[in-house]
Order: sequence, then structure tokens, then C-alpha cells
Amino acid sequence: MPHLATAQQWLTQSTLLLQARPTTTRITTKYTHATTVSKKSRPRRNAPPTEPTALLTLKTYDPASGATLKYETNKAAE
Repeated sequence: MPHLATAQQWLTQSTLLLQARPTTTRITTKYTHATTVSKKSRPRRNAPPTEPTALLTLKTYDPASGATLKYETNKAAE
């Protein structure tokens, strides 16, 4: 499963896959946002978070050919 570097690359490749197999290709989006820990259960140290708090995943999949295209970002505006 190739992970594409930019949203434009994902869009271009997904468009080509949709044009080649319009009836079987699916596009899915997944948005995950890490929940914040309450102040009572949070550790007392002031360390910055090491992982992004939100993640957007775009995936194009065609079960007939087995082709999968995936793009992930944690940027707010792209």
C-alpha cells in the first residue's frame, strides 16, 4: 500500500483509479482526534506532546485490482 507524500499526489492517483474502475473503487476518510486527559489524572510534568493530536487519513481502494492509495496528514490546513 503506497503512502503518498502530498494531497495533490493522492488526488491525482485517486482520479486515475476512479476513471479506470468507477464501479468498484471506494474512497474513505478517517479522522482521529486524541482525547485530552483531565487535570486530575494528568501527570504533573509539563512535557510537550510527542504525537500529533489529530490525524486525517484518506484512502482509495479498489477490491477488483487490489490497488490501495493512502495519504495521512496532521496539518490543520493543507
